[in-house]
Amino acid sequence: MAVVKANAYGHGLTQVAQALPGADSFAVARLEEGIALRQAGIRQPIVLLEGVFTPAQLAAAIAHGFELVVHEPSQLALLEACDTNARSILWLKVDTGMNRLGFRPEAFAVALTRLRALQPAPHEIRVLTHLACADERESAMTREQVARFDALIESQTSERGPRLVTSISNSAGALGWPEARGDWVRPGLALYGASPFAGEPASNFWLRPVMTMETTVIGLRRVLQAKRWVMAAPGWQLVTAASPSWRRAMAMVCCGACRTARRSRSRQHAACSSDVCRWI
Repeated sequence: MAVVKANAYGHGLTQVAQALPGADSFAVARLEEGIALRQAGIRQPIVLLEGVFTPAQLAAAIAHGFELVVHEPSQLALLEACDTNARSILWLKVDTGMNRLGFRPEAFAVALTRLRALQPAPHEIRVLTHLACADERESAMTREQVARFDALIESQTSERGPRLVTSISNSAGALGWPEARGDWVRPGLALYGASPFAGEPASNFWLRPVMTMETTVIGLRRVLQAKRWVMAAPGWQLVTAASPSWRRAMAMVCCGACRTARRSRSRQHAACSSDVCRWI
């Protein structure tokens, strides 16, 4: 389930979806994102992660064949009041510890029973949860969440027949916690070539960034090699070492504010024409 919410993490919603014809499904946050994918010709299943909240949204979601996440009681009531004959795939979200969206474990069985009682019956009911800190390998919380989730699924399997289809893992869960993958994984960061783990480069997981940044050199300055530019209040400052040596060329480029280009030790180089240059 390729997660393309938030304009595909800034990469372009429709462009990314069209570049992934082999994706089993796509996950978006909002109804409008799903409609944009349908208008762009995307025919794979589309999951609305935040679900719908009004009769008009529900009608539109059904018309476009979206799969709906149900994470709170008002959405259950909305489905129960719906008089359409269309059947959808519904994802019941359970909060196993993130404390964000989803039914608490103690409310899970009742919510599932209400979904099963819908008329017409849903095409299928599936279950998902969200891991709170799967990117922290030493945290015990992920195992606790998975154990809590598995117990809920097992309780329904023993009582009500076939095992429910599940989705647990985000990128960190899929890459770092094999026991947390479930039937469907939901890669977000990893889909775009980023590592979800601090201190572990993307190359450790055979990932490569799918986006590059291109800009223009707007100025060239000669500085002593033993000098370096640092960012400090009130602005850029030139710091001189004890024994300056020969001059080097420093190019100034347009790349926006500090959030546009990360000044990171792991990303020290840029291509400039046919040369590879170091970020300062």
